[in-house]
Amino acid sequence: MDNVFELEDNTTISQNGSYVKAYPHMLSYCQGKTSFDESDFVILSHMVYGWMPTIIALDKNVESACLKTGAALLTKAKKDGVLSEQELKALKLLVNNSIVGVSKLLHFVNPTKFPIWDSRIYQFCYRKKSYSQANNIKKYLQYIELLNELIKKNVKSEFFENINLKLGYKVSKLRAIELVMFLNSPKF
Repeated sequence: MDNVFELEDNTTISQNGSYVKAYPHMLSYCQGKTSFDESDFVILSHMVYGWMPTIIALDKNVESACLKTGAALLTKAKKDGVLSEQELKALKLLVNNSIVGVSKLLHFVNPTKFPIWDSRIYQFCYRKKSYSQANNIKKYLQYIELLNELIKKNVKSEFFENINLKLGYKVSKLRAIELVMFLNSPKF
């Protein structure tokens, strides 16, 4: 996994792609917020799913209390930078039953504590096709630990500076590593 730092030299990032262009704008929506309400939860959920190939389906029968719980968990993620497995499960149930969607939602809320997780990252980490394994909360929690360990072990600031230069804007260390993994994931 340490090889992610060696891949940066040969990683090309197009600043013209929608994925790269949209990121700082989406991030800015959450930056000034210290807490989230039901409306923010719905808006953010749709925002991150607009960034994904999957469409979100918020059930119109979902009780307002559930959306308030989701908003409270986003606020906790923003303030504390950590959620328990049970809290992640509660969010997952609200967001298409997808830890991938939850990871993106949490990333925009707190990009220094929650990395983005998806099938391409799973493929990079495990060197095999994802199928349903990317939708596993325990795997996501292990991934968070892994990235934090990589950051502690590899304090070479050139890696992070180079990614920021290639993007044309500054991102968190978690995002820089995740982006290199995403762009270099094996094709199966």
